[in-house]
Amino acid sequence: SMLACGGGDAPSYGELLDFLLSPRMRDTLGAGCPLAASASEIACQGQPLSASFTDAFQRMAGAVEASVDPALPAAERRRRGIAAVAAQIGAIAVARAVARTDLEYSNEILRAVHTALEQPGGAHGKPAAGRRAAARKRR
Repeated sequence: SMLACGGGDAPSYGELLDFLLSPRMRDTLGAGCPLAASASEIACQGQPLSASFTDAFQRMAGAVEASVDPALPAAERRRRGIAAVAAQIGAIAVARAVARTDLEYSNEILRAVHTALEQPGGAHGKPAAGRRAAARKRR
């Protein structure tokens, strides 16, 4: 999985969004995001299952948080990690629910959430002002 820790470079925030909000993630029920498949059911279950879900969510949010621009304050990186994973779970669940009826709309849902998650800090979790300054330096 792209979120698994291992050798090589860690994925960027943008790469993680591409992976987490992809049609492949939506369409691969067995190997796709288990959090998206089970989130609404967890509330009806007991504490042990809720604790397991919480642990998985925290690990996933931590992996996304680690991909956010390290120049941002720690609280902002944490907020973005939590928000991205929560939004991904909802987006995948809704996109799966409507895909058989309207695949185009399902794809639009994934793109809309991807775009919304990029907005607070632009693509790859970097502040827009920082991207503009970097672009000026490259000129």
